[in-house]
Amino acid sequence: MGHPRAPDHPRQEEFDAEIENPAFSGSPSLDVQRVFEDGPVVVTTGEGAGVIVGQGPFRFAFNDLFTFRDSLIARVDSYVVALPGSDSSS
Repeated sequence: MGHPRAPDHPRQEEFDAEIENPAFSGSPSLDVQRVFEDGPVVVTTGEGAGVIVGQGPFRFAFNDLFTFRDSLIARVDSYVVALPGSDSSS
């Protein structure tokens, strides 16, 4: 799933570095359960699963708030909570 930001946008590297964080093995699977839109703000909520290097699988709930300006993502606020049964929640 791509994001609608111009490839040469200076903050794209920061966003990509977090998504491709070396503390994780591969990319997480995401199940977007709700999407809310109010003007330039889009909020997504859902659950996901991934693998932490050296720790194993984990499950999480997420809430991402995207603020758009001129049809580009200007800001991302992301909130992640480990779910019961995750190795990282023990």
